[in-house]
Amino acid sequence: MEMNITIELWQGENGFVAKCPELELAAPGKTREEARENLLEIMEIRFQEMVKLGQLNDSLPERGSEKHDSTVTSQVELVGWEKRLVKVA
Repeated sequence: MEMNITIELWQGENGFVAKCPELELAAPGKTREEARENLLEIMEIRFQEMVKLGQLNDSLPERGSEKHDSTVTSQVELVGWEKRLVKVA
């Protein structure tokens, strides 16, 4: 089964974080590549556990995704992003 996902990469003081908004998952890493690989590994483990527990078909709609044959399609799509200065105090 396959799913087209978005991977966001964020840089902080102590490394990087890779995020998948469609699945609400994130993983850290010392480099961009390590964060990305850690995220993909977490996703693989999560999917294996959902299949093992028989929860995959129930979990997908909760996350805005639909299963069609061997493809999972997310109904959530990143359409843009912006940086903005906001008052905090």
